[in-house]
Amino acid sequence: MDAAPNDLDRIAKRKRQNVLRVQRCRARKQSGARIVRIEVTDWAAARDAFIRIGVLKAEQSNDDQAIEAAIAQLCRAGFRAVEARQKASA
Repeated sequence: MDAAPNDLDRIAKRKRQNVLRVQRCRARKQSGARIVRIEVTDWAAARDAFIRIGVLKAEQSNDDQAIEAAIAQLCRAGFRAVEARQKASA
């Protein structure tokens, strides 16, 4: 039985998406980036804290990309603080 044109379109689109996903993954590895999973056991408290300190807007609290950006911002700020402390003690 032959696949319908719509099925072929969906299959082709899925293959393109998979190719792009693999290309992005390889590019991240080559640049030294890593993707890690972080389990947040009390998201309500974390969300409220992110909003309170200004790294996340309330309307973005269900937006995965905004949450990722907020966590990345906090990590960068923490890294800079650790570096500054190390330089000051040297």
